[in-house]
Amino acid sequence: YLSGSDSPVARYTEMAERLGGKLVLTEDGKAALAEKVANGNTGYRMADSLLDELFQRYLFDPDFASGATLTIDAAQVATI
Repeated sequence: YLSGSDSPVARYTEMAERLGGKLVLTEDGKAALAEKVANGNTGYRMADSLLDELFQRYLFDPDFASGATLTIDAAQVATI
């Protein structure tokens, strides 16, 4: 669910780049996200929903649109 060209991570990374920002998912962020996805028993849809919630926090942030980097780590994932 978290790798591959059609994964939610790839889609949100591409969307961030189109908006002028950068999305970085750390290794501990990937592990935390994978754990939440596994516990949710909904797979792909759960990963998409979790990333959407995280990404929405920064979507309209002017710093993000001007090239800022959104780093998603385990601490960020724990907030959702």
